[in-house]
Amino acid sequence: MIDLLLDRWTPKSALNTRPSSAPPGPGEPVATSIALAQWRLRARAALVEESTDEAETLSRTARGLADGLANASLAALSPTEKRAFWLNIYNALIAHAIVQGSVGQPRWRRPRGLYRRFAWWIAGDRFTADAIEHGVLRANRGHRWLWGPSFGSRDPRRRQVLEDLDARIHAALHCGAESCPPVQVYHPDRLDTDLERALVGLVESSSRWGKPGGVLEIHPVLYAYRKDFGGEAALIQRITRILALPQASEISELRPRKLSSVPAL
Repeated sequence: MIDLLLDRWTPKSALNTRPSSAPPGPGEPVATSIALAQWRLRARAALVEESTDEAETLSRTARGLADGLANASLAALSPTEKRAFWLNIYNALIAHAIVQGSVGQPRWRRPRGLYRRFAWWIAGDRFTADAIEHGVLRANRGHRWLWGPSFGSRDPRRRQVLEDLDARIHAALHCGAESCPPVQVYHPDRLDTDLERALVGLVESSSRWGKPGGVLEIHPVLYAYRKDFGGEAALIQRITRILALPQASEISELRPRKLSSVPAL
């Protein structure tokens, strides 16, 4: 309930056109999501160069692509297509919010309210990054810090909720910081392989083993959502297999590793 009230009270800044004014939806919304994910990679190149000169142009391009989603129909998409679609959309929306917030600024920055304020109209409803992550991709489990589901029983966005939670999404969502998982373009036909590769890459690049007392430090996102992996014991088992570590019984504790929070695309 608290999550629902916060979502209602938080002022929204829509970054694309409302459905009533937007063009008809595309015949292939997944293709549009892929185009937005590819746009995001181009936006990242601009950030690497540390120049915000292109921010306005980049934002306008993203809006043009996102406008086509306001009236899109997602009903015919398979579960795999939906997951790939929403992964691409989440990452592109985060990037669009950062780009838009950097227009006219001397440097790139993460705007306030990044996850709850900025939104895109998609399939007739307004989605923030939080709504996409916790309501859609995490099968409406709700924000980890708040009680209750993201979408209430009368929320029309419930029709977009995925039937099951694939915890590997946490290795695929980029939250707008330097330490976030690297972003790629997700295609339905190879989604399972790409998600597994993303998880393995994140675990290998961010885990630290060998602390006194059998402590295993892992990426803070994996630690925060360890319940999505089946709990701490299940996550330890998964990580030990990836890293070829000693027996899981030798690991006495999981800890989140401290990583950079510098803004990044």
